[in-house]
Amino acid sequence: MSSWSPFSAPSAGETGVSLADRTVRGSPSRRNYRAPEMSVIGPFLVTALVLVVSGAAKVAAPSSAAAMLSAVAGRTVSTAAGRAVGVFEIGLGVAALVGWRVAAIALGVAYLAFAVVAEVARRRGVPSCGCFGAAEAPPGTTHVALNVASAAIAFAAGAVSVDRSLFGALDHGPTLAIGTSAALGAAVAMIIATETVGAEVVAARRALATVRPIRDGHRQ
Repeated sequence: MSSWSPFSAPSAGETGVSLADRTVRGSPSRRNYRAPEMSVIGPFLVTALVLVVSGAAKVAAPSSAAAMLSAVAGRTVSTAAGRAVGVFEIGLGVAALVGWRVAAIALGVAYLAFAVVAEVARRRGVPSCGCFGAAEAPPGTTHVALNVASAAIAFAAGAVSVDRSLFGALDHGPTLAIGTSAALGAAVAMIIATETVGAEVVAARRALATVRPIRDGHRQ
């Protein structure tokens, strides 16, 4: 029984395929990978993982999410509702990580909805976006932009005909699996930091910029 290798002779239908292409595609089950498609799958997996982490944080500490939803809806929303949103996010994120195309499209729709909610919350001056449970940060343009970008990535991933699952991304040998896991983890951590600590820094700088003209006016 022969095993596939990127250095083996091309099979029928592979004539003219470059060595780089065949190496990127990996095992026979992954041979429909193309570099442009893979450049979409990586960011897509990050957006799905971020949603799972966000959902888990809401389940653990739903009060911030409930408060944000209350401010946007104009009526009191219970912490149970905030926790339910977290459960929904976990379920959708896991379904996207499994690789279902409908889940990828649903993920895009969800992120568009998050962008709308974040913009409404920003305009109403809601103190916390409730994105990651107890890690509070005021909603701002950063949240809106990241949500819109995540929606675009999810829709793009749903449009390509390749294995978009986390299992497929890791199924290229232990060395690549470790590297891919580290890269995905770092990207997820960076996005979470941007939406929490980064958003707080931006809000603080804006508040300081507002205070300075007032102080200058008093001095004159």
